[in-house]
Amino acid sequence: MLKAYRYKLEPNKSQRYALARTLDVCRELYNDCLFQRKLQPISRYEQSAQLTQLKAEFPVYKNVYSQVLQDVLGRLDKAFKNFFRSGFGFPRFKGANRFDSFTYPQSGFCLGGRASVWQKLAMSKYG
Repeated sequence: MLKAYRYKLEPNKSQRYALARTLDVCRELYNDCLFQRKLQPISRYEQSAQLTQLKAEFPVYKNVYSQVLQDVLGRLDKAFKNFFRSGFGFPRFKGANRFDSFTYPQSGFCLGGRASVWQKLAMSKYG
């Protein structure tokens, strides 16, 4: 059985900026990879292998955890699979208001500060 927890975050100003920047980077990566797939057939794994080059060329990608970026590629791959299997529409380019989430596949992440948002989440979840 899978369980999902939903929390309301109350980040401070610097944390809000970090979250917004992460969303922007993820949206840009999604759109760039979609454009690349429109030009030539390429798999998720080939694009995932190119992430190391992207991180070397563009320092803004270094500020986002690699598993978050890999999950963005997974979302795009899932959109393509849904398109080919069940006739959903072709995946769209995402605007700022259409890309509003990202996923940390593992625990142990922190936004910084003494009592960070993630530490508060752990306290409210377990205590």
